[in-house]
Amino acid sequence: LDATAYNFRLRQLLGRFIDVCDAMAYAHSRGVLHRDLKPANIMLGKYGETLIVDWGLARPEDKSARETGRETTTEKTLLPRSGSVVNESESGRTLGTPGYMSPEQAAGDMEALGPATDVYGLGATLYALLTGQAPIQGSNVTELIANVKGGKIEPPRSLDSRIPSALVAICLKALATKPAERYETARALAEDIEHFLADEPVSARRDPLTTQCWRWIRKHRTLTATAAAAALVGLVALRNTRLN
Repeated sequence: LDATAYNFRLRQLLGRFIDVCDAMAYAHSRGVLHRDLKPANIMLGKYGETLIVDWGLARPEDKSARETGRETTTEKTLLPRSGSVVNESESGRTLGTPGYMSPEQAAGDMEALGPATDVYGLGATLYALLTGQAPIQGSNVTELIANVKGGKIEPPRSLDSRIPSALVAICLKALATKPAERYETARALAEDIEHFLADEPVSARRDPLTTQCWRWIRKHRTLTATAAAAALVGLVALRNTRLN
């Protein structure tokens, strides 16, 4: 794709991604975690529908138990578990899809799972949207799990140099190894994407001075053009004065 077609398609997909974030924000507001977010579980309809499917690993979040410190390790899913359960052991269950699961899922730390787990899944989905592959790679499940825990993610721009730096920062913040370092909510992630689409600064990074200058110029094209024209007229007048 040429630059124009690439940017147009990217903006379309980011609009759909915002819909996914909003759907998860609603699910979280109702106390439900998905725990298996990935591109294969997102359906795009030809009439603008954006659907999140396969809630087989979804779990109602017991907020009262968290608040009182009485959270139990016994859990129930909303539906029978899907084929995304990677491993079960006495120490805990590794739930999710290798390559897209969060570090806390890879560690089998069930009590650590929360909305930030789905934010990681959204970040992994965004990574795939930008690069065409899962954020975590490995030759087998054991290596994949180890790489997830270690946060071994290949920089997106090493796979596609056209990816805007602001989007890279957003993606990697959502994919932070520690839940506390990710976006606090799915809506906060969506808002940063919205800021990017509106050519506004994003919270995931501080723009370089050159980027800030170019953004100011884009937002004040008339003033910039007028100032440039005035400067050009002044230079021509100065040159003519010297020649005379």
